[in-house]
This record gives sequence, C-alpha cells and structure tokens, in this order.
Amino acid sequence: MSNTKSDIVPFGSASVPDHIRARGQSDLTKSLMKGTTSKRISIKGKVFRLVVGGEELAKITTGSIDVVVVNIAPSIHRTYYAAAYDPKAADGQLPACWSADGKVPHESISEPMAPACNGCRMNISGSGQGSSRACRFKQVLAVALAGDLASGVYQLELPATSIFGTGDPAHMPWQQYFKYVSSQSYSIDRLVTRISFDTDAESPKLLFNAIGFPSEAMLAITEELGNSPEAVAATTVSYSSRKTEEPKVARSAPKRETPAAKPAMEDVLLKFAGKSTASDSDEEG
Repeated sequence: MSNTKSDIVPFGSASVPDHIRARGQSDLTKSLMKGTTSKRISIKGKVFRLVVGGEELAKITTGSIDVVVVNIAPSIHRTYYAAAYDPKAADGQLPACWSADGKVPHESISEPMAPACNGCRMNISGSGQGSSRACRFKQVLAVALAGDLASGVYQLELPATSIFGTGDPAHMPWQQYFKYVSSQSYSIDRLVTRISFDTDAESPKLLFNAIGFPSEAMLAITEELGNSPEAVAATTVSYSSRKTEEPKVARSAPKRETPAAKPAMEDVLLKFAGKSTASDSDEEG
C-alpha cells in the first residue's frame, strides 16, 4: 500500500497532532535518553540555547522566550568558584564550594570555605570583582515553552543579577516579578511569562514580564508538567558529578536535599518574599 503526501502532517506545524500528543513520548525515545541530562536552557553569550544531553540543539535568536514557570527550586543556592570566571572555559568549571539551601555548604564539599554561608569571607561584598560577592546566588526554575509544550520541561538557572534588584513594569528581575504577581493575586504557574535579556548588562541578565494567561487546554498540560518527575528533577540542584559548569539535572537527589514533600508553589514564593535581597552587582560566573 503506497503512502501519499496527505498522510503526513509536516514537521514544524503550528501544533502537534492530537493523536501524536496523546501517546506522549515513546518508550524507544526514553530508552535512548537514559544516562543523559534533562533538557535545559542555557543563556551563555546572551542567547537562549536549548540543550539536551549536553548538546546544543537550537538557538533562539529573537532575544526573548515565552514560557510557563511550572516549578521552582525550594531554595536559592550559592556557588563559589576558586578560579576567575572564563566564558571560554565555563563548561569545564566546577564550584570549589556550593550550598543547596544558601545556608551551609553541601555535604559533598570536602573542604568547605566556612561552616555556614553567612559567616563565610566569600559572602562579603567586595570578595568578588568590584563590589560583588565571590560566592554567588543562583535560582533554578522549571519552565515549559509556551509555543511548544510538547517538548516538555526545561531547566533554567538564573544568575544573581536576574534574581535581585528592580526594573520597570515590563522588565523586572525575578524576585520583583513574582512579588508583583503575588500582589495582584495571580499565580506564577498560571501565567505566560516573557523572559528577555537586559541589553545594557555586560553579562547575561534576564528580565521578566507577564504577557497573558494560558488557555484551559494549555493549563491542563502545564499543571501535569509541573507535577512530573522531570520538573522535580529539574529543580533539584547537584554539582557533585557535573562535567559542565552549566546546570545538569540530577537523576537522584542527594539525601539531605530531598524533602518529604515538594513545597507548594505559593509556599515557595512566600518564602522568597521574606528573604532580604542581595547586591545586584553580582556577575554571572
């Protein structure tokens, strides 16, 4: 029996056919992905790059992406690199010390810089370049591309400059953005968020803006993604076995990092809202 062109839905169509989407990802594809990292979005060079298994598959050159934030790491974590940040060697850099909860060094660190982060000399303004801290804050999000929900969950790691500070209503750093969302009685995971680069910043700095609400069909998908093992893994931070400086998803979370139950999105936001903000002068590293 011969096939005709009418039997084939062109790849790259506006939407994935329902009969394909309903079947999810095949066991064959999942088996091929074993042992690789999850999908993540790199912001290296002020370009959004879609990375799967450590391989860059696509670049988004428009300068912005539209996403739905489906999950958030329960804590802002910290990383300290002994060597100066080198963009060309970034993929081979590992932190000399890091903290999963932003309070104490991770148990995998054999020679921590200090017993606690607050008393560490690398957490003092001026310990890094200029007035920045040598030990830098980072926040991890799990996001879904608003225009391609079928591609699943991506991990996005925010540098300190993308977390703290203030901006205008259409270009807000992360903490200002989610506080605005909460103040308006919106839900961060029930919005379509546009993420763009601050073109005036020397290093990659992200800004956030709400551009709409997902449709009922979109919301059903993003809620499912937010509760998926992939979203939980994407928001679990581990540098213990990394081969690259950019975030990899841990297949199994370290014991002390795994809570008995995943905090609700609202609880995470309230926790962040109570945090004191850090210097916006920390640079990407």
